[in-house]
Amino acid sequence: MKRWLLLLMIPTMALASTSPKDIERDINHYGVNGFSTNIPNSEWMEVLSNISLGKSEWIALAPKLALVIDREQAGELNDALFYAIEPNAKDTLSILSIMDKHNYRYQQGTDVTCPSKVLLSEDAIKQHYNNTRIALLNVGPQGADCLWLLEGIVEEIKSDKAHNE
Repeated sequence: MKRWLLLLMIPTMALASTSPKDIERDINHYGVNGFSTNIPNSEWMEVLSNISLGKSEWIALAPKLALVIDREQAGELNDALFYAIEPNAKDTLSILSIMDKHNYRYQQGTDVTCPSKVLLSEDAIKQHYNNTRIALLNVGPQGADCLWLLEGIVEEIKSDKAHNE
């Protein structure tokens, strides 16, 4: 009996999850003056998590989100896009190039996302840099600007470390 009950609950649990279409609907419904204050924190965290994981359909929401988010959310979106480069450099760079062509209130594109200083341990920074560097090299010339910016921030971190020792 418990197995049947569990099987009946699975579709219900699946429906509880937020989809990119749900977020687009919320963007259209609340718009510039209400999205940032009306999206539940749990849904916003789900959006950021899915972008960070490099899921294409979520990354594609970034330009629409950039129109309706507040300053704090813009920083969080920037961090999510930074992390999305490693698992999905191609789609992330494509979206960043779209964002580069617009003037968003708080959000920027490649110039802000690629050299992002995310607070990580030194080992995590090295690991993330190495993995992201490979991902950017694998996309070819499209990744050159982002790679250059990322390498610049790594050199800055090295310089700061040497200066503080």
